[in-house]
Amino acid sequence: MTYSALAQFAIASNDELNVRMTALPKVVFSITLQEPPKWKNRRFVRTSVEEEITTLKHERREPFRSIESISLVKSMIRSQLVDWLRLMIFPVVLGMVEFNSRKSEDSPLIWRE
Repeated sequence: MTYSALAQFAIASNDELNVRMTALPKVVFSITLQEPPKWKNRRFVRTSVEEEITTLKHERREPFRSIESISLVKSMIRSQLVDWLRLMIFPVVLGMVEFNSRKSEDSPLIWRE
């Protein structure tokens, strides 16, 4: 899902971030994608994550980045393939939210169902 969404967005955009993302080599681990969107510098792997990551670690010096694939990261940690980990968290508020009408800076959020 993540690859398909990013690829569609990147194909349709020419901003600086997408130009850089397109230029970077991408390895996509998937056994479910049938007709993946075409995105430059990408390679699909349907074999063992452990084997592929081990090979890649010997071939290149750049750090690996994983976008939205906790299952891939867990697999790499279990296989002891992670040398260091930088975790970025982007908070997301789900549901309907409205701000309290008080003018105070510390106004709490009021959750509605």
